[in-house]
Formats: sequence, C-alpha cells, structure tokens
Amino acid sequence: MSEFASNVTERMREARSARDHARAEGDDYLVGVHTGELESLARLAQEHDLRLTVDDADEPVRAEGQPAGA
Repeated sequence: MSEFASNVTERMREARSARDHARAEGDDYLVGVHTGELESLARLAQEHDLRLTVDDADEPVRAEGQPAGA
C-alpha cells in the first residue's frame, strides 16, 4: 500500500473512531462533522483511484441513512 493510501486509511480510522466516540457521548453535531470528514476522505480516495477494502475502512462510508455508494 502506498504512503498516500496508508495515510487516507489511517485518517478514515481516526475519523470513524472520533465519530463513534461522539455518537456514544450523544454529540450529534460532532457525529455530523466526523461523518462529513469520512465522506470527504472517501471522495478523495475515489478521485485517486484508491480501492479501500472493508478491512481498510471497517465499513462502507456513507451519509447516515443513505445507501452505500450514494
């Protein structure tokens, strides 16, 4: 995996962890912020033809309530 791909993958894991923590704390604003960050990182990966596996991303990245790939 390239350094760029590794960096994007790590940033996605960090954003997901922060989102999950915010969700556990009941902070809907931060959940939205971190979900947006995840969506942005997913677009960045797509723009650079990075194919992140479920293992890399832990789950499909999507807006809350939207199907994967939306």
